[in-house]
Amino acid sequence: MLLESITAAILISGANYADYHTTRNGLASGAIEFNPLIGQQGQRLELVKTIAVVGETAIFYKIHKSGKKKLAWTFVAVIVGTNLVIAHKNSN
Repeated sequence: MLLESITAAILISGANYADYHTTRNGLASGAIEFNPLIGQQGQRLELVKTIAVVGETAIFYKIHKSGKKKLAWTFVAVIVGTNLVIAHKNSN
């Protein structure tokens, strides 16, 4: 369980970082953030991304601990896929 939780946390963190990085680069180039939680100039980007990683990892842990391992890994796949799609769109 510990190794799986660490693996999930690494995957979730990496995908969120990809979105963070492309968002930060876009903001530095003059783009405007449309997520009101983050702020138009990214004032709360680090805070929101940190909370997202912690929350998503906790959700994985709770689902996995309940015995629904396939659902837990599906959740991770959705989180990772979504963040990578957003990061890719931000990089264009």
